[in-house]
Amino acid sequence: DRAVFEQIIGRPAEALEEQPALPKLPDTEEQAATIGAQNNPIVVGARDAERAADLAVDDALGSLSPQVGIQGQYQYQQSSAGAQFGQPGTAHVTTVFAQVTVPIYQGGAEYADIRQAKELHSQSQLQVIAADRQVQADVQSAWNTYTAAKAAIASNQAQVDADQIAYEGVQKEQEVGARTILDVLNAQQELLNAQVAVVSSQRDAYVAAYQLLQATGQLTARYLKLNVKYYNPHEHYDSDHARWIGFGD
Repeated sequence: DRAVFEQIIGRPAEALEEQPALPKLPDTEEQAATIGAQNNPIVVGARDAERAADLAVDDALGSLSPQVGIQGQYQYQQSSAGAQFGQPGTAHVTTVFAQVTVPIYQGGAEYADIRQAKELHSQSQLQVIAADRQVQADVQSAWNTYTAAKAAIASNQAQVDADQIAYEGVQKEQEVGARTILDVLNAQQELLNAQVAVVSSQRDAYVAAYQLLQATGQLTARYLKLNVKYYNPHEHYDSDHARWIGFGD
């Protein structure tokens, strides 16, 4: 109702417009399932987490690998005392050395970290499967609800047409005395009920359509072409990922 509208939107429903056209939906349920498997944020997030867990395994394995370090040092010295006795007054010293570290035994902690990383990776793989199945179920449910709502619209509209004819017939019969005013009111009520059913099924189709877009990962401002500033998830990362110090928004 209007109170719920104001609660969600933040302002009263002053001038309601006719319902806009639906955005483009997938042509088939199979196409919707494919799009959902690629774009749904739940699946995308689960796959990113799985890749991060896989890299964590490589990082843990790296603790068993030899490590090589190279350090360099340069010194410049100047002495006035040496020059007084015929010795060079300056000295340049350059030192470069390499260090190789081979882990032999560290109490078993590194092996425990490797086992933990592998188990977490296995867990993340199962989470990818679970997320994909959940998205497929959501797509199927939304698709079935949408197709059922569209069929209900056609059926209810046919009922409206039939009740409209019946209502006009009862009106004419009442004019010649074959029907009563109560019969006319009953026919009018039947017509009104059919019209309400059409609007209700149209509402169900709209809700199911947007639920389908949500399941396919297409319920975004960019896909819906809303007149708002689109959020760029890479903008903040690109501006801050290489910043060592400083403050930013």
